[in-house]
Parts: sequence; C-alpha cells; structure tokens
Amino acid sequence: MSHPFVQQLNKTFKKGVEDLGMKFSSADAAFDSAKEQEIMDLAIARNFDVISVNTVDPLAVGPRVTAARKKGILLLGWCCDMLSRPTIANVRPFYREGKIAAQWLAKRLEPGAPTIAFVGNYLVSAGLMRIAGYVDECKKNGLRVLAAEEGSGWSQEGGYALGNGFLARFKDIKGVWTGDDQGGLGFSKAARDAGRREEMLIIGVDGLREGQEGVADGRLDMSMMPEKGHGPESARAIEQMAALLRGGVHGDAFEMMHVVNKIVVTKDTIAQQWPSPI
Repeated sequence: MSHPFVQQLNKTFKKGVEDLGMKFSSADAAFDSAKEQEIMDLAIARNFDVISVNTVDPLAVGPRVTAARKKGILLLGWCCDMLSRPTIANVRPFYREGKIAAQWLAKRLEPGAPTIAFVGNYLVSAGLMRIAGYVDECKKNGLRVLAAEEGSGWSQEGGYALGNGFLARFKDIKGVWTGDDQGGLGFSKAARDAGRREEMLIIGVDGLREGQEGVADGRLDMSMMPEKGHGPESARAIEQMAALLRGGVHGDAFEMMHVVNKIVVTKDTIAQQWPSPI
C-alpha cells in the first residue's frame, strides 16, 4: 500500500466497485508475508465476493488462492501470475518491455556496448520476464549484458543501493535497464553521486508521477508508460470483474496487468503524457 503504483490502482479500483454498488474494504500487509496470509484467511472466512491482491509473497499466497476458489471467491492479482491458472497467465507484455528497452539502447549505443539490468525481484512476472526479454534482445542486437540481477525491491532506496554496487563492480557501463522507474531513479542518483551519470543511458518503466518527473528533468533517459495512465489499468480489472460476476463466474483467479499497453516516452515526448495523481 505504500508504493505509488499500488496506491493509484487501489484508489481507482475503490471508486469503480463503489460505482457498481459494491462495498469495498482495504488492508495493508506492510510488506509482512505472515500479515498478508492472515488478511487473506480473514477475507476468505468472511466470504468476500472478490479479493484483489498485490501480493508480498506469491508462494505463500498460493494455498489461499486454492481456498478462495473452493469457496467461489473471485481473485484478481496484480503483477503476480502465481495467482492465475497457467493457461490464463500471459507474460508476453512484460517480456516485450525488456525487448523494447534493449532495442532502444541498441539504436543509441555502439555494438558490443556494456549494459546491466536489474528489477525489484523475480517472484513476479514483471521482474522475471522484463529481465528475460532484455537479455534475449541484447544478444540479438549485439549488446553485452554484464549483469542481470534482482533486489531493488521496486524502490528508489533499493535502486540506489544496487547502483552503488554495480558502479563499484563495473567501471564501464553504457546502458541500464532498471525494470521500474523507482529503481531507475535510485540508480540515477547513485550514478550522479559517483560523477558517472553522463556516461550512461538509464531506462525505467511504469509512468507514475515520479517516473514522469524523472524523464522530464533528465534523471531517466526513457521510460515505458501505460498508454492512457494507471487509472485505465484498474478500470479494465473492474470491467472484467463485473462481467464475470454478471455471468455467474466465481472461484477463479486472474492476473490483471497483462492487458496493459506500454509506449516509449522520452524527454522530447513527456509533455504529451497524462497528469498522474500519484
């Protein structure tokens, strides 16, 4: 609940379900896996019609998904296809974001240029597939990947800490795919503090307010942002949820982030973007 991305999704989702005449409650696990399990167990016991989750620990949530299905509860997951049936999960959009990052860099760097990549974690498809798409496309385009790791925790603090480590390990970095704007802004600060910001291109993804500001003022060289902003992401989830409930579909789980179309935004095009409230 503390991450800007989750705040905005939650705000839009709340308004949407209340417009449908449904009651809405929210709970914050505060990055505590045990607390998250307790919250989900309580929601299942109270027979909620729908549970929307941006999970802390997908593996621990797994048994709760099974329990919710058995009770006929509809589960919507964000950035976590461990909440979905394998036939429903579609990781291609996240993989494509990594590919776009590598292609964008390849057009601006010399062949063989050294690059690095990192994401918050590999527990969710956003992290794992963004890295996979980036690494695969770098190989096709002749860019070197010095390291591709996890651990920023989708935060500026984590990006800064990882950035200091990468900058100490590698004396020549030309391109950086950070997997999210928050991590990218942290890495950018680490590079600036080390006097090396001008040596490299730094790419993020998400398009929240801080990411847009980072592109506008040059801390990020590029970011991939949802085509219409983050509100429509939640709106699509609400529309699908309502359609399923009207159709009498209960006891299933869906990952809701794979339907979002991303566009490349740079300092030259950022003025065309939407105002983000978060």
